[in-house]
Amino acid sequence: MQWRIDKTVREKALKFKEDYEKLFEDMRVPIRQLSGEVNQYLEWEDLWNDQEAILNVISVLPPGCHYYRYLYSHYYEITDKSDEIIANFECKVWKVDGDLLAKIQNIAEEYEENEKRLRRMHKKAEKEIMEYLESTGLWDDLEAVHEMRCCLPLCLLQDNLNKRYYELFMKENGDLMDED
Repeated sequence: MQWRIDKTVREKALKFKEDYEKLFEDMRVPIRQLSGEVNQYLEWEDLWNDQEAILNVISVLPPGCHYYRYLYSHYYEITDKSDEIIANFECKVWKVDGDLLAKIQNIAEEYEENEKRLRRMHKKAEKEIMEYLESTGLWDDLEAVHEMRCCLPLCLLQDNLNKRYYELFMKENGDLMDED
């Protein structure tokens, strides 16, 4: 197979993918473990269906994590205000153990720092890859765009390349689509 993307650029993109996916997984593991611990605590303390207790936990979780969204939807299942959207979680009563909340806060802070690292990694890689594709003229090459998008993780960078790929594909194969 004849590669259009330079080997060093391909290797750099694959390294970015590896690093990105490792950091992403490293972020998920503590949250996954924490969610099990928190759910167990809430059930043992008979707080699983307590609105204030759920708000206690939600208020310290990072909004970007899956567990935050899970508890947010659970909160709406148990609340009498299921049609309201709560943007500012203000807890009036703290029912969850302070040590557990501190642990959640520590994990949340680490998670948010890693989110920032992911965004910086993504921004840097996107800049480098787009500059490479544009400077070499490969931005207009269907196969080169396809090669590059196959090297990358599922993130905005790949979304940009997917969009470009389909633009080029339709430009090259538009006649085939019109025949149907």
